[in-house]
Amino acid sequence: MTRSNVPRFDDGTVARSDFRDRDGARTVRAGASDRKTLQLCAQVRRAFEFALHAACEDPAFDDLEVVEVVPAPHAGRLRVVVGQTAADRPSAEVLARLESARARLTAEVAETIHRRKVPELVFEVRRS
Repeated sequence: MTRSNVPRFDDGTVARSDFRDRDGARTVRAGASDRKTLQLCAQVRRAFEFALHAACEDPAFDDLEVVEVVPAPHAGRLRVVVGQTAADRPSAEVLARLESARARLTAEVAETIHRRKVPELVFEVRRS
């Protein structure tokens, strides 16, 4: 379909839920897929908060809080941003500990969320 043949509503908006941008890459219009992605991010955030404090008994995680979970760049890979409240540990050390606990944290998230495939978790540490 060419751009002129794209079905449109009476107000002129495109009736298709997906389209191609100028570079030819497929993009998805905001809608149900965004809602599902945000729902997944919320589920992962709750599961990760529990796993961080209850399942992993690492004292380095005591002063961490989950700031946000966002798609990076899609729902198959999620960036978990954690805030560090105490400044006594370098961010690189906390990040290294998170990386070493990745398998345990991912397993805890997988038990909680209801998805066929568990998204890959990417960590970012910020000072709060």
